[in-house]
Amino acid sequence: MQNKGWPAPLVLGLNVGGPPSWHLRLDAGWEVDPHSDFGEARPMHCYVFTPAGYLPQGRVGANLGGGLRVTVRVMVESGIPSAKQKLARAEKHLRALDRAVKKLRRETPYDFTEDYTPNKSGKPDFYLRAVVTAAPPIPESWALITGDILTNARAALDHAVFPHILGKKPTLKPQEINYPICDRKDQFVSKAGWFTPEVADVVEASQPYHFETPAEHPLAALRELVNTGKHRKLVIAEYAMASFRVAPDPRFEVVDTWLQDKPLEVGMTACEVLCRLTKPIRGRSRIDFDAQVEYGEQIEIPKTGRSWNMLSSLKSIVRPIGPLLGRLEAAGC
Repeated sequence: MQNKGWPAPLVLGLNVGGPPSWHLRLDAGWEVDPHSDFGEARPMHCYVFTPAGYLPQGRVGANLGGGLRVTVRVMVESGIPSAKQKLARAEKHLRALDRAVKKLRRETPYDFTEDYTPNKSGKPDFYLRAVVTAAPPIPESWALITGDILTNARAALDHAVFPHILGKKPTLKPQEINYPICDRKDQFVSKAGWFTPEVADVVEASQPYHFETPAEHPLAALRELVNTGKHRKLVIAEYAMASFRVAPDPRFEVVDTWLQDKPLEVGMTACEVLCRLTKPIRGRSRIDFDAQVEYGEQIEIPKTGRSWNMLSSLKSIVRPIGPLLGRLEAAGC
């Protein structure tokens, strides 16, 4: 409720019979004198944000204490508008995580020192290495922020199709309705009847089974990460190597590069480069070289057997959802 001088709007939380909790958001400008009874209060409009819009339009009562009970009109927010709100929250969290990563890299960066194994007499091959000398831990909050990004991204898809599916299949229970994400075409065929032909075409075109490796599709990664987050903490690994580039030099060539695929720790070899002299060198000679080390935070992706760069993978998951919502809306969802 909003009284004079209070910031507007004020959110009043209500637990309505089942998960999740709905919130009543009162329009700015409405107010009720807490010392008056309901009969003296003006009618107040509010919005009820539900997970999919199945709370029917009507009236909801709220006991505010002191014998005061306020009844407000319910307006349901669901479908594409609700999906866009969820996506906006995912994008907001993603921007916050991006800033946090850049701040950590700037203020407490990883550091490396060079090491090498010289070539043996008469042999052209030698090795260059980068060894970790500083490895600050990744904040635990990153896993929580990542979870918020993923759950809001998944909710955006589910909200988008909920009223459409419910209109086609009114006997389905609300908890049975979601945006299908299928690794095999036969899995989607069984749900194609949930949609009109136009919407079904859009949903079908987004499915992971169109990828050569379905588990690496962004939506498949989203599904697995959200499911993982429901049961255990997401695994955000320490930084791992992304690349090690040695500047070109006419005196040698790069033959092979090895990158550490495990979380970096102090004293660990982060990368190693096999180099080969392009022409013999007589006696002892010193070669100075320029090299660039790139590393990134990793997130473990279930069912892929490997970890992905955290920010890159989250962006690849979240960014396509906006255009997908646009296609769903244009198709009549």
